[in-house]
Amino acid sequence: MRDSHYIPKAAYKHVRGTKAEGSTSPVKIDFRTMSASQTDAQFRREMLCIDCEDLFSKNGERRMGMLWATEQSFPLLEMLKKMKPSHVGQGFEVYQTNDFAPADIDSAFYFAVSIIWRAQVWDWGRDIDPYRRALGEVWESKFKNFLLYRQPLENVYLSINVNSNPGPGLAIVLPICKRAAGGWLHSFTILGIKFDMYIGDQLNTDITHVFTYHDSTVVVVLTDHFKSQSFNDMSAWVNKNVVIKGKVADRFKGK
Repeated sequence: MRDSHYIPKAAYKHVRGTKAEGSTSPVKIDFRTMSASQTDAQFRREMLCIDCEDLFSKNGERRMGMLWATEQSFPLLEMLKKMKPSHVGQGFEVYQTNDFAPADIDSAFYFAVSIIWRAQVWDWGRDIDPYRRALGEVWESKFKNFLLYRQPLENVYLSINVNSNPGPGLAIVLPICKRAAGGWLHSFTILGIKFDMYIGDQLNTDITHVFTYHDSTVVVVLTDHFKSQSFNDMSAWVNKNVVIKGKVADRFKGK
């Protein structure tokens, strides 16, 4: 087994403070201590063999590293700006996956499956598991077989939600799961891209219709993440429950 990362190692450097801020350490919100503090610690454990590390890298992580947002650019957002949306709603746009290079969509789907599978099997030790092994043993096995052998996944749909307003506050939000649309919604965010994966054989038609209309199990959506209900709910919860410590607290004194 190798020293493996839960979130790709390459992503961590992009959640540090900007150069103007002195490239400060990322702020971690700890659900066990209900605190927020700066740390350079990364989520890592002995978990994957060298062959699996290579699979995860070449089938998903490597290409995602060329698409997510950084302080300098946001390649996936720039792609969308050059495309015509298939549907425009109030505060969102939907794009056909046929307009993308197949490798981009395949890599994004593989990447999302790999992160959710890692969430399921990760050993949190003393820390609180925010995901609570929500995938379950049956889907854990199906996800593993997809990752290793590319066995097809049925009743799995992925919405790739791109932030139209990434701003300076790039973040990583670890996977969580909740009941939604007659099934389960597994979500996480990495550097301006929110992955929403719907799983279940009894999903509501208002969800599955979006995917069947686009003749794909993957759609790409453009929204302003900072105006979303999930962001507002998370911000309100953090402000109410989390104690800011250390250098982070010093930065907020007098504000």
